[in-house]
Amino acid sequence: MAFLVVPFASASSITFSGSIVAGESVTFTFNDGFTNLTSGLFIWCWGDGSANTTTSVPYASHVFSSFGSYVVSVDVFSSIDSDGWEVSGDWVGEYEGLFTEEVTVLPNSMQQTAVNFFDNIFAAVALASIAGLLTLAGAILFLTRGGSDSTAGGQAATGAVAVLIVFAIGLALVLLVSGVMQNVLI
Repeated sequence: MAFLVVPFASASSITFSGSIVAGESVTFTFNDGFTNLTSGLFIWCWGDGSANTTTSVPYASHVFSSFGSYVVSVDVFSSIDSDGWEVSGDWVGEYEGLFTEEVTVLPNSMQQTAVNFFDNIFAAVALASIAGLLTLAGAILFLTRGGSDSTAGGQAATGAVAVLIVFAIGLALVLLVSGVMQNVLI
């Protein structure tokens, strides 16, 4: 049985149906865009650090454990040799190329709950910190206006400024730790 060998068109692609959700299986299909390649050797790399998957058909399933962006790729070897003849057995025909697709994996419901939790904690800490800074700023204004003539008032204002600086540093550290913890735990 003879086949005409034509290089894969630029329409070659990796496709999947629907949304990709962390923890759920998704099937990817390689479409060569021209010859409807149905067999050969397909080496799938998932871009998430997991082991490659090798198939003899142009599709494979995978489960991403974490949400985020990944580059899925497939090395394609056709079952047609350079003379246009179909190859039988374990021998692989022509190397057709490496094809890639960037995919976005959505968080599953548990991961989304954790993201929402940390977003809410982060917002609450930020709002409480802003309220604290405004209160301290008001206290400084009050003390400097009322105590500008006396040494005690000036010392109180200096102390309040020191407290404000310490509070601002503490706020920065809390926000930094909150952001780091969100990335570590999710």
